[in-house]
Amino acid sequence: MIKLIVTDLDGTLMNADLEVADADARMLREAAGQGVLICIASGRLYPDIRKIMDRVGVQAYGISQNGSAVYTREGEQVDASHFPADRASDLFEIVSKREIVFFVCCSDETIRLHKSTEASRPIEERQLSPVVHQADIGREIRSGQVKPCKFSLFGDMEKLLSFREELMEKYAGSVEAVISDHDCMDLMPAGISKGTGLARLLKELGLKHDEAACVGDSYNDLPMFALTPHSFAMIKSRDEVKAGAGHTTSSVAEMVTAVLEHNGSGRGNEAAEAQV
Repeated sequence: MIKLIVTDLDGTLMNADLEVADADARMLREAAGQGVLICIASGRLYPDIRKIMDRVGVQAYGISQNGSAVYTREGEQVDASHFPADRASDLFEIVSKREIVFFVCCSDETIRLHKSTEASRPIEERQLSPVVHQADIGREIRSGQVKPCKFSLFGDMEKLLSFREELMEKYAGSVEAVISDHDCMDLMPAGISKGTGLARLLKELGLKHDEAACVGDSYNDLPMFALTPHSFAMIKSRDEVKAGAGHTTSSVAEMVTAVLEHNGSGRGNEAAEAQV
């Protein structure tokens, strides 16, 4: 029996206009009403996750910043990680030398930006939480006052992938670079992912891996896909992402319907093409 449903946000539960479809919200409430636990796993901050919980109308667990932190339904943090100060300082310096928009995402669940520019403003507007402009952030990273969980780099994907090769050659074994959106690459501490966040949550809940089902649309969802046979990639995902999932789905509503049918409580008029 599937006891936990985990959904990604951007491109999965939330569209490009930062909206949640009524059908998706309704089916998540239906699942919660039948006793299935809900979790939102995102590259975004935990306050963003809370905002979406309120829109959907469910009390959910949270995995924020690509697995950097895990939260209970009541908002209590049960696990957290961040870069060591020296590695964070090195990354800040090397990224700062590039003509690239990047955010410093921190353990206090804030987004910091050392300089707002014409190029950064459209990306700032895509955030649900306010972006903190902080010119001296490099100094505070070096001192350990600011603890980065991840660096989010935005721009042309070919250039980002080329930069990733350079970073991996220099920081192999201590830094991971994952694609989280069509124009975004996240730099994470090695060994931290949505998969490790989900594994930590399953341990907290006392659940087996096959008692969870997850849905997502991007490369940063692959580590959680690998944890359970009940993994769903959005049908519009890239082929490599779909290849990493057990199933595909056209919507969160369709995926949730398949889960409820698997549990023996699905509704006939909500039949899903996806099968668990």
